[in-house]
Amino acid sequence: MSSAVTDIADRRDSGARSLPQPVTHGAGVELPPDVRAFCAAHRLDRYLEASLERVRQNFQIVGSACVTLEQDGDSGEKWVSVQASVLGSTQDILAARKLYTVWWVEHTPWPERELIRLALDAA
Repeated sequence: MSSAVTDIADRRDSGARSLPQPVTHGAGVELPPDVRAFCAAHRLDRYLEASLERVRQNFQIVGSACVTLEQDGDSGEKWVSVQASVLGSTQDILAARKLYTVWWVEHTPWPERELIRLALDAA
């Protein structure tokens, strides 16, 4: 057994903690600790998961979506930003965005819907 493998096995056997694994959301998007804490504090988990799933359904995403916690420098207001680069014509992207927005308003109560925002970039 190599030295590195032995060291890992010895640490595991001695009860040493392993490095924390990235936390992914149901849609397979990694959530940073500040986003997880904000979502827990505002009970946004199910809404964020629904938003990510709907983004995957409505748009042709390049790569994967990214989720960050944003803050307005003037007002201090915070929100979760779901960011994605998407393929399609401007017309198709705008039509898909409209469908997403109608769905979002129908399925997400206020103020929760104001705490999760979608930011798209045409790839």
